[in-house]
Amino acid sequence: MLESQPAHRELPEEWAGLSNNAAWFMWTKGEYKEAEDLVVNAIKSRPTNSRENDPYTLNSMSILALILQYQGKYEPAETMNRQALERYNKALGEEHPNTLTCMDNLTLILQDQGKYKAAEEINREKLD
Repeated sequence: MLESQPAHRELPEEWAGLSNNAAWFMWTKGEYKEAEDLVVNAIKSRPTNSRENDPYTLNSMSILALILQYQGKYEPAETMNRQALERYNKALGEEHPNTLTCMDNLTLILQDQGKYKAAEEINREKLD
């Protein structure tokens, strides 16, 4: 898929969306390296001016955090997830389902690292 990317990127949003969906699919199959390449491509394919709080970019960031987590790269996964969570809060608000899902994903990453107190605090915040 990456090899057939349009040379002029006429449709960057569509291409980024396709890359993002393919990355999610590859992640579910356990093909993490391919998934990581695709989702990074999805993030980079989006126009720079729309990346900051764009829900599609945030979704890509969340998927990248999951991919990193499943490879045991917990620190980068936590960093990516925290960045996505901060941006979700700004773009969609604290009570949006995507924001809450991102919070949940962060607690799982923290649990994988043995940071149970931090995970508990986030879960309690979610409940409030």
